[in-house]
Amino acid sequence: RVAHVPQHDNFTAVDDRVSLIAEKDWEPVTPTITTADGHTNFTTQNLIVSVKNKTGEVQFFDLDGHSLLQETSSTFEPVIDMDHATYQVRQAWNVDEDESLFGGGE
Repeated sequence: RVAHVPQHDNFTAVDDRVSLIAEKDWEPVTPTITTADGHTNFTTQNLIVSVKNKTGEVQFFDLDGHSLLQETSSTFEPVIDMDHATYQVRQAWNVDEDESLFGGGE
């Protein structure tokens, strides 16, 4: 699960909100975490996730270093929704023309 928050928010963990996706009892994964060239990398036995430290943009790679999915930009716009201060989040991803992404709130 990737969680995205404004830089100034104090984010420590994903909360326990109800998930709208199918859930499965997944085995815990403990990634190897390294930092280099302005990125923090999380490597598992199947995948590398790289986060740009300055922007928070995320990129996913296979273990051979081939890019699978890349976030190209994101914005947070403060809004009031039902008298509650929150954000409208926009994210852009570099994907193939025939590929669709789900789970971004659409």
